[in-house]
Amino acid sequence: MPAAALGDGLAGGSWYMLAAMNDDRVELESKIAVLERTIEALSGELHLHTQRIQELQDAVKLLAEQMARAKSGEEIEPHDTKPPHYGG
Repeated sequence: MPAAALGDGLAGGSWYMLAAMNDDRVELESKIAVLERTIEALSGELHLHTQRIQELQDAVKLLAEQMARAKSGEEIEPHDTKPPHYGG
């Protein structure tokens, strides 16, 4: 709505009050937009960190299993050995 239309029929101070309220609303909407983008970015970061934590938990579990086998006397097979079916 144009500023002139807002001022029509309003007492002098009322128009300024409406303009100030409109400015406040624009400022709040702008802040909300920034917060929404921030939440979206943080959500993506949280997802990446959750994946990384799962990877680390899996690695710790594997190491714990290898340590348990080593203590029990079982041979630990290194990951860089060729599988038995490898023909080379």
